[in-house]
Amino acid sequence: MRKRIPNIIIITAGFLTLIALTLDLTNVGENWKDIWQNFEIKRFLLVIIILCFSGLVLGLFVFRKLKYVKRIKLTIPIAFIVFSLYDLTKAVDYHYGLSEYYNYFTAKKDLKEGKVQILTAGFLVSSDSEKTAKAKDSIRMQFGFTFLNVGIYSKGLKRYNEVIHKYLTEKNGENWKKRLQLKIDSLEKLQNE
Repeated sequence: MRKRIPNIIIITAGFLTLIALTLDLTNVGENWKDIWQNFEIKRFLLVIIILCFSGLVLGLFVFRKLKYVKRIKLTIPIAFIVFSLYDLTKAVDYHYGLSEYYNYFTAKKDLKEGKVQILTAGFLVSSDSEKTAKAKDSIRMQFGFTFLNVGIYSKGLKRYNEVIHKYLTEKNGENWKKRLQLKIDSLEKLQNE
């Protein structure tokens, strides 16, 4: 069994590195057609060299009872495993916006609590009167949501809104955005007359 451990570690390192590289290049599986456009050979080779060097240095300090050649058969794959786990964590965090307050999971939680809101970002400048703004809010409430401006756009905000839009499409039907816009347009037309 002890003879198989280095082979298991090498296979695990290769598998995790392949998964991390694939998820990194495809934006966590969302963009498969541009995979080779995202691939930077210089960056890839630099990472490989740094990881191999890290494994060689790590081999100086751990598994001291083994010969150096046997140590590096363990430490280089361990360096790849650690890097791959870090890269996978970073990719998933970025994809779902986990390090931000509004993210995929916050949206799911808000839906369970009945708090359906579409997040907006940026500086709000509205030419609407208070009466028109309230009328637009009541139209949005008919479709089951409100707007909330959170200030700055982020990846988490995008993921949050994707979950909310999917929920609203299930609730209001496929063309709910068109119907909403028609009602708002007719309201604005009445206000301008």
